[in-house]
Amino acid sequence: MSNEYKDLKNAPIGSENHKRWLLKEYPWLRIEENEAINFIDIEEGKLYTYLDCLPNGWQKLCEDLCAELKPLLEKVNFVNEYKLCQVKEKFGGLRWYDTNGVPVEIWDEYNALIRKYEEISFKTCIYCGAPAIYRTTGWIVPWCGDCATHIGGKFTKINTGEEIFIK
Repeated sequence: MSNEYKDLKNAPIGSENHKRWLLKEYPWLRIEENEAINFIDIEEGKLYTYLDCLPNGWQKLCEDLCAELKPLLEKVNFVNEYKLCQVKEKFGGLRWYDTNGVPVEIWDEYNALIRKYEEISFKTCIYCGAPAIYRTTGWIVPWCGDCATHIGGKFTKINTGEEIFIK
């Protein structure tokens, strides 16, 4: 691995250099400016990936998903054919939508992988990525204790269903 590649990989998540590495490693994360404008506020000339459509706390989670997805796609020589059309949060969980699916030979493994990360997202703080212990009521979103304390409000404990109010 070249030093330049290592520098890109180890750049802070969300930085232009890290995005360059993501797009080299996982080409399906590329989102064109005309697509990005539908999901995020964009600045002309900036580099965007589908991970930019996610809350900060889930970007590393989805990077981990991509790391597991790549070898699966490589098994059937489908890395460059695989395309995403949307990645987002909905009802407190990750939603990962592809455009063209995957070959039938890996469908079961692929489906299990996506479901695995959707389940993890329900217990991952949307803001910082720490393990979530609360979920907001109304707009359902998972939060860790520190972030919940910071924003305050009405929450439900994920493990017990108990409703609490944090000032």
